[in-house]
Amino acid sequence: MKHARLLKLVHGLLSSGHLADHLPRSRRADAEELNGLARAWLGHGGIQGFGIARRVTAGIPLKERVLKVYVERKLPRQALGSALIPKEITLPSLGISVPVDVEAIGQIRAQNYQRFQRPLFRGLSIGMRDGQGGGTLGCFIRKRGNDPAIYLLSNAHVLHLPGNSGDEVFQPAPDFGGLDQDHIIGDFTEAAPITYGEDRFVNRVDAAIARVRPGVGLTPTLTAGATGVIREGTEVILMGATSGGTMGRIKDASFDVAVTYANPYRTAGFRDQVLCTPFSSEGDSGSIVLNRKNQKVLGLLIAGGPGGSVFTPIKYVMEELGINIILSDQDELPTTAPDTAPARFSGRVLGWEKALEKADTGGCSPRTHAPGGVDASRELAGDDLKRAERLKDRFRLVGREFHIPPSVLAAIASRESRMGMEGLLDENGFGDHGNAFGILQVDRRYHQLKGLPDPGSLAHIRQAVAIFAGCLDKIAQAHPDWGQSDILKGGMVAYNAGLKTVRTIEEMDRGTTHNDYGSDVTARAQFFLEAQI
Repeated sequence: MKHARLLKLVHGLLSSGHLADHLPRSRRADAEELNGLARAWLGHGGIQGFGIARRVTAGIPLKERVLKVYVERKLPRQALGSALIPKEITLPSLGISVPVDVEAIGQIRAQNYQRFQRPLFRGLSIGMRDGQGGGTLGCFIRKRGNDPAIYLLSNAHVLHLPGNSGDEVFQPAPDFGGLDQDHIIGDFTEAAPITYGEDRFVNRVDAAIARVRPGVGLTPTLTAGATGVIREGTEVILMGATSGGTMGRIKDASFDVAVTYANPYRTAGFRDQVLCTPFSSEGDSGSIVLNRKNQKVLGLLIAGGPGGSVFTPIKYVMEELGINIILSDQDELPTTAPDTAPARFSGRVLGWEKALEKADTGGCSPRTHAPGGVDASRELAGDDLKRAERLKDRFRLVGREFHIPPSVLAAIASRESRMGMEGLLDENGFGDHGNAFGILQVDRRYHQLKGLPDPGSLAHIRQAVAIFAGCLDKIAQAHPDWGQSDILKGGMVAYNAGLKTVRTIEEMDRGTTHNDYGSDVTARAQFFLEAQI
């Protein structure tokens, strides 16, 4: 028997345990005898799961593929006694052994855990009324058939809690302030059943869906469909309510795991899962995991710990619940704000917008766009309008957080990268000779980049706007006698060329790119304000 088939056979027999009656008749005796021989160490409380992956020595993966036994932590031999895991396991009927490697990954726990956000998008904090910390909105889906409703996908342990006092789903989760009527975004609809019991690796899916209530705005952001192709070594990314955008790597694509839940405290065994390097945190459960390279959906995050993060292949989730994922390029999606949405923007934002309307600007120079002037700036902004419309919800969302008009953010993105126009950024989202990332061109030489690899990601926009907001605050402190329109232009100039460039109102643009940055961005912002970006 080939080594790979033997590994898979022993892995399956160990995971089946006392459920041998579910195996082919020819293998039931093997399973029972194997589990009898291994009962001493299989019953040890520190075992987290089994898998098939490369042997790891001193933290370095080797070429040899072995049966993996994952433990919470490694203990001294003398402390284990009969619970010592052997270096190889023999299949009784064949007398053939397979090598074993023990790897410590910490305790694998369901990850439960932030701010009111509308429209909805993947990665937000959601939860039930009686939940502890909640989890993450994975993505939007439709049920197969003729049901026109839109649902959100997350984990069952996020959306379906035993003894919960209601079916309402809140955003953010109640632990983060989601307690009012206008925080309710949907209602629990269906969950995959979970069988609990520490020695039973019988579950495949921890997933549930909730119907999004009519009138609640949402923005699907997934750009590629689902795939069942999952390979060791693949780089993966997620957007979680706690971690934001993070990246990991697949370690084991044949992972059986015992997941510990805290509400209530109990354990459930899952088979056919995927173990990655740790790239998630408490509150990220329910996140969609993507292939970093092609952005295809690989799975649904269910748990994690110090030594790794675990996701379920998305094909099992889709099969179990009978769902299809909604992508960002699909038509007829609701985009309206909820009926109970708060005021569009704060008074501070409205003040900036009034200052922007009154601002006197000469527009761009001929070097930026001939023949120069306000009309030339507005022409460039007009060319970018369709791209701005696609990013509008993100600009509004982040603008509300930082009290800055979204029209200004759109104008900076228009000047920096033409909103990510093809040809201005490379395939990895970088411009400026590889020094700056994203539609707002955050310089890697001075900042630790966020939002990779998506140049229009919320994480990137938030990072850039935080930098710009800091510039505004410092300009206002340095020039308390300036009007709001001059402070706004000064913040734009500082974002491009640094605070030292901003000395006088008359010479503010001197030293910026083409000596026109503030004037050009102001003119573009006025255009986008009129276009209601």
